Amino acid sequence: MFGEGQLGGPLVMYDYWTFTSFLSTYVVVIVLSKWSLGIRQWIWPYPVGLLISAAIYLIGIFIISESSAEYYLIPNAMFLTANFYMHLLLVLGAAFVPDILYQFCRRQFFPSDSDILQELHVFRKQAFKDGTGGVWYKNKQEQLAAADQVHTPGTTVASGISFSI
Repeated sequence: MFGEGQLGGPLVMYDYWTFTSFLSTYVVVIVLSKWSLGIRQWIWPYPVGLLISAAIYLIGIFIISESSAEYYLIPNAMFLTANFYMHLLLVLGAAFVPDILYQFCRRQFFPSDSDILQELHVFRKQAFKDGTGGVWYKNKQEQLAAADQVHTPGTTVASGISFSI
């Protein structure tokens, strides 16, 4: 695998400079992706900062490639090969799987108040779409009985928990 300053298999050979440029590009893309996914409200400085950060990195890659003989063909090796993009997708997937699993487990087993309110909001929207009026019923029979009572004048619904957001 390591021989005469090159990395890779029998079909693809990269020198150390290209390989480290691949890795640094993957790190920059992962950091910017995680930063952008962590933003809850997009106001204009965030996308501008994201674009400026990516532009500074890309300009730096091209400036270094023009100024040094070791770096000369690195942009060609990176941006013009399918290997770079295939590895980028794999690295992004591997980087985001733990975050997605953590968020899923946290929301399912240890929900915060905002998580619960989001679930209640979704339930209430679905309840109004179903015609239950935002009342939480214990089972389907109570829901059907309440729906029958709603159409009968002069009756009230005594079962279920009513809430409003």
